[in-house]
Amino acid sequence: SDKSSQINHLKGSVLEPIVTEGDGNRMIVHCIDDSGNWPNKGLFAAISEKWKRPEEEIKSKDRQIKRGEALAVKVKNHQSSSELFMCLLIAQNSAKKINGIPEFCLL
Repeated sequence: SDKSSQINHLKGSVLEPIVTEGDGNRMIVHCIDDSGNWPNKGLFAAISEKWKRPEEEIKSKDRQIKRGEALAVKVKNHQSSSELFMCLLIAQNSAKKINGIPEFCLL
């Protein structure tokens, strides 16, 4: 098989991806909803603390994102020739709330 088309799954911190000289570019995939919101908690907050560009990219779209879209954002140039990207994958519909309860829970 062609090594350039393989996906290698690694264990570790999403905020500290493993980079080995000569391995090429890296991509972190982060699944988000289509609300256009960037919460200030959990993994979202950790990403924003480390890199500002993913949050800025989502906010610049002014809530004009749709499920199925993907946004690739360069977050870092490594010392080697490789770069680090974050793919913001809009993978779910946002949950509209009725009386504080997500709409899909009321079905």
